[in-house]
Amino acid sequence: MATLTPRPPLPMRGRGGAALTPRPPLSRLEEGEQPSPTLPVSGAQRLSHGTGARELTDNLGSPLPHAGEGRGVRVALALALLLCALDAGVVPRLALGASSALAGPAAAQRPYSVALSTGAPLDPWHIVLANDFKAACAMPPYRTAAQCLIEDARGDARRQARQIDDLILLRVDAIVLDTAPAGTASAARALSGAVGRACARGVLVVAVDAPAPSSCALTVGVDDAARGRAMAGFLATALGGRGNLLLVTPQQPTPADRQAATAATAVFARFPRLRIVDRVAGDLSSAATAQGAVAKDLPRLPRLDGVFSQGGTDGALRALAAAHRSAVAVAGDGSNGFRKQLLSRTGLTHGLSLDRPSYLAVAALALATRILQGSHARASVTLPAMGVTERTVRAGQTVFPALPDSFPATFTDSGPGAVVVLCAQAAYAGAPCPGSLTVRLP
Repeated sequence: MATLTPRPPLPMRGRGGAALTPRPPLSRLEEGEQPSPTLPVSGAQRLSHGTGARELTDNLGSPLPHAGEGRGVRVALALALLLCALDAGVVPRLALGASSALAGPAAAQRPYSVALSTGAPLDPWHIVLANDFKAACAMPPYRTAAQCLIEDARGDARRQARQIDDLILLRVDAIVLDTAPAGTASAARALSGAVGRACARGVLVVAVDAPAPSSCALTVGVDDAARGRAMAGFLATALGGRGNLLLVTPQQPTPADRQAATAATAVFARFPRLRIVDRVAGDLSSAATAQGAVAKDLPRLPRLDGVFSQGGTDGALRALAAAHRSAVAVAGDGSNGFRKQLLSRTGLTHGLSLDRPSYLAVAALALATRILQGSHARASVTLPAMGVTERTVRAGQTVFPALPDSFPATFTDSGPGAVVVLCAQAAYAGAPCPGSLTVRLP
């Protein structure tokens, strides 16, 4: 067997083709140490194992791509193959399939490597976020401009921190970060430290859905306080500033949920004749949670005029319908089930569906690629929340009758100024849509 001689440092290219100094090795990865293991778990597999969003267990798509499996063997193999390709001047594309095998034709210019690091809890919204990213990576122009991979930490902040260190070792150019709930202060420090190490080694980090765990990262998100004010303002206007309100808030609220709820409560406080008569817990993963909670409380409640809901809106309206009640106005989430009720005006007179778009990772992919190419300022981006009313909802564009009720209808934007337009198979199965993908960023 031929003896392999150590390779010299690899040339890295930055904006304008200028050579970059290779990043120093990680302090925690000593010479010869293997990366930590990464477990291949797709959204469909996780759902089929039993917790929540049961409607999405069938045909959700192929497993999400991942950087490795086993005790770091495949990560190390992928790294070795990538280094060989770089030495030879040929950088193949990472396959978006069940493993991270290298495949694809040689590119005239090295594509930027962009990883989605997701550690979010199990729910349809975050699964669709990853599927949208997967589909976008397989569509022009990102099919050739970026080589993509996805790491799933399965809700474990410490695992996500280790995976980020592995991505630094793989020399990715950018990380789109959907953070895991930290749980403890030490786990939060581990995640913040990993993001800080990525930034220090020149990796562009763009956080979505939640505040970045380190100030060095950029963010792509929406103004959640403005979203909450808009929902509350809609109810106040529709009800003429008076009436009884039911609030449905998440069992485990995210920072975005809390910001929206706080802003909405401040709006309600300006209308003394708007009375909050009950608060119940809802769940984006299952409308049954809100439906059961509302049904339990209804016998003791007075007439309900308005509903403010951040999760399980369609379940809350089904509970009202079962009790032969309805609401004048409802401001709710972006679930497909609630959008169907808007379309048919079931259980309401006026309705607003306003939620965080699940294409945030696609917008982050576009932002990262453009920053690396030098065509966009290195700055965070705020996108508009996705909203439709009973008058503007459209079948096939903002509501999808053939898809499950629990499916997030916010996987795509619509209209002439749409941020991005994606097909249903992109969100449902991670499959590319026909044609090229256009992403409009502020």
